[in-house]
Amino acid sequence: MLAEARRAAPLEACGLLFGRVGSRALARFQPITNVLRSERAYELDAQEYLEALFAAEAEGLEMIGVMHSHPASPAYPSAVDVAGASSALVPDDWHWVVISLHGAEPVLRSFLIVEQSVVEEEIEIVEDR
Repeated sequence: MLAEARRAAPLEACGLLFGRVGSRALARFQPITNVLRSERAYELDAQEYLEALFAAEAEGLEMIGVMHSHPASPAYPSAVDVAGASSALVPDDWHWVVISLHGAEPVLRSFLIVEQSVVEEEIEIVEDR
């Protein structure tokens, strides 16, 4: 995810998070093109979204959230992010990962956004074996 955020800078990067059914662990991150090509907003490419979803489902994975970067602002959901999370189409247990490239070092944070309430999640990074 960090590599994708750096690659896309100064534009916002975005992608989907996939996990195994019943697990809270991230199994795969899939970068998706930001069709807005914006420094302050993102929109996932619809065709890439569907392709990633079908491929993940074939692997027994489910979509568990989304990642996007903030190239010039803190790693915290914006008002637009919170409004988008409030859609009836977005599950309450979706993980919203935001990566900031604003400071000297990148910052990665994850949030749950339920009824416009933002709650930060603890992240544990586990080495691949």
